[in-house]
Amino acid sequence: MLPCETGDDIDKSFIGYFEKIGLPPPSRILRCQSLSTSLMLLKTTDLIGIATESTFQLDMKQHKISTLRVSETFPEIVISTVIRRDHPLTSAAQRFLSCIEEAAKLLAFSRAQSR
Repeated sequence: MLPCETGDDIDKSFIGYFEKIGLPPPSRILRCQSLSTSLMLLKTTDLIGIATESTFQLDMKQHKISTLRVSETFPEIVISTVIRRDHPLTSAAQRFLSCIEEAAKLLAFSRAQSR
């Protein structure tokens, strides 16, 4: 189960990953962007899903969903912020966006140092 829509960057990266290592991608991929639906499906079926470590720790672990660690590194994806031109952010939203940007910079720096 992928947290994306068909044809978006996550979907393309996932499919491309398998092609890159010379394997066919899974023949049946369920795509679901709803965290609550994903949790329900993971708890009640035999699906395997992809989630960030923070999503797992904050939302999935408490539901007794376990991890399957893989040694392969999946491709990086681009995450964007969309802001309406005619509606400036509140100071709280601007601060939150700044925190996200700072965390992304720290993560990028940390990854660059570990290479």
